[in-house]
Amino acid sequence: MPAGRTAAEVLAGYRTEIEASDAAIRAADGPDRPLANPVQGTHHTLLDGVTGR
Repeated sequence: MPAGRTAAEVLAGYRTEIEASDAAIRAADGPDRPLANPVQGTHHTLLDGVTGR
C-alpha cells in the first residue's frame, strides 16, 4: 500500500485505469485488431499478450 493512500483510493485508481484501458480497446475496434506500431516487425494484437500467440 502506498504511504498516505487508503485501500479505497488505490482501488479507485485501478478502476479508473481499467476504464481507460477498456475505452482504448473499444476505440481500436476490439482486442483482436492489430496494433498500429509493430513490435520487432510484427503487428501484434492485444489478444496476443493474453493468449501467448
